[in-house]
Amino acid sequence: MHYNWLSLSFTALLCTTDVFITSVSASTLAPRKGGDPKDLMRNQVNQAINIVSKQPGSNMKNSGFRETKNDKELLAHLKRLTDAKQATVKKGTKVEPRKVKVAFFEFYGTKGDIGKSLYYLDEIEKSKILKAQSKRLARIMDVVKAEKTFEVKFGVDCEAKKYLTDEVKKVYAQDIAQCGEDRQGFKDFIKRTIQDWKPDAIIQGHAIERLYDDEQPDPDDPAGTTFFKGLQIPIQKCVKDDTCFTVKLKSYTKTIEDVKRKDKQGDEYSLTKNDITLVGQTPDYYAGVKLELSKQVLIGRAQTPLDDSTKNPQKLTDWLKADDTKKVMYLSSGGKVRPSEKDKDKITPVFKTFLDKTLKDEKYKDWKFIVMHYTQGSDADKQGVLTDDDRVFHIWYPSNLMDLWSNAKIKIVVHHCGKGSFDDAILSKKAQICMPQIGFGKDMVYWAAKLKELNIGVGVPPITFKDPDSKEYMGEQEPYPEASMKEFFKAFETLDGPQGDEMAKNTLPLIKVLTADTAGELTLKVIKRWANAFFKRHAKDKKFF
Repeated sequence: MHYNWLSLSFTALLCTTDVFITSVSASTLAPRKGGDPKDLMRNQVNQAINIVSKQPGSNMKNSGFRETKNDKELLAHLKRLTDAKQATVKKGTKVEPRKVKVAFFEFYGTKGDIGKSLYYLDEIEKSKILKAQSKRLARIMDVVKAEKTFEVKFGVDCEAKKYLTDEVKKVYAQDIAQCGEDRQGFKDFIKRTIQDWKPDAIIQGHAIERLYDDEQPDPDDPAGTTFFKGLQIPIQKCVKDDTCFTVKLKSYTKTIEDVKRKDKQGDEYSLTKNDITLVGQTPDYYAGVKLELSKQVLIGRAQTPLDDSTKNPQKLTDWLKADDTKKVMYLSSGGKVRPSEKDKDKITPVFKTFLDKTLKDEKYKDWKFIVMHYTQGSDADKQGVLTDDDRVFHIWYPSNLMDLWSNAKIKIVVHHCGKGSFDDAILSKKAQICMPQIGFGKDMVYWAAKLKELNIGVGVPPITFKDPDSKEYMGEQEPYPEASMKEFFKAFETLDGPQGDEMAKNTLPLIKVLTADTAGELTLKVIKRWANAFFKRHAKDKKFF
């Protein structure tokens, strides 16, 4: 499978939980001078390997053990298991070569979450064959005839099927069909796969547990926990019995305090011989955080695949190309989808107030505006809607931000300051105005404050929405104070000039780490390292044939 990896607007949704706010050293936000930016992420994985190597009974070699040697040992384990199985069948019967059996379970999340999971799935798919990294490994490869190392089964929550790419649906059609048309079918698939197929590794995609909060208690769980917890029971048993290891993929971090908690948030992260949590963020923002305490291995930014449903409308492209379009401001507030914004006249009130005044001010006559409605529009809205003398272009969720923000005429990006949008604006080399949302994540206020420190934008007072936790939530904004609105206008005036250009230039040194592209490489390294240690622990166990 091969995708065009571009970030979507959904990345704004990914980091809506706590970050290591109290542990960040302000001086470490910019990439360190000298050396390879990839080393920041590689060192995280090496630290994780060293931590687990010291745990009793892990059979994990420390990070000084070369990857070529690890791959050689892993291939030898697979050959040994194949030979052992061959010895149990009739003479002349050929058994299939043993592979590392990987069960990839994708839970429900936003399209951005699932898109990032597909990034990892694609990396595993492309790397099913271990490539020769040395002459010595090449000889081992010859011995096993370069057989595929990974065998993958893919299960997905029925609610998330609509977010899969056509290629994933095609490649894993049989597995996906077995997941059924409801969440019970997904649960049965997980249980059946673990019991019958007996995977060595279980990868858990970007599950957002709160999206399961409205589910009824699971009848199969004697403790009466939620349906999501019920999904986890067979996985947790597998880990406890040391008959598999799990790799949890996350897009967001949690505070060390949350990791220590004993409730559902606390058991979400771990770093053991059987369980590791990988987070698609860069560690330069979290210097000083001890991995032993955070239990979250930051492996670098994972990209999201682009599909046809998220291409920006041609009408918008033509509007941006027009000669009378000179300077454009993008206005959006991510967070939680807001049904109240479905109609073109129903935008976030703070933006409406801002536009009503700005469009009438002669000194801003050269400015045009793109407004993102954070909900899906009607079919008629798919090509976008122009209003207000062609100076305001309305678009609806979802849209491809990186494609849009990379346009040279877009000078300022206004967003809610989720980590995904924060990074996307840097990658697009745009000055930012961050307007956090109260109730959807502490990290937004934190990243907004960092704009001034990095001199890449301005943070303004946050907005709040009515009933953010209720089922009746519509995304109706609470009144935005007049003093806050004045700060918003002041931020716009600051960025409308040389300071805005300077802030855009200041993004350049921050891009190196964000574009290091290590997430796939390091995920594969973790799987192979943990698999090698896993097979060592069970070298004499016949049930692993």
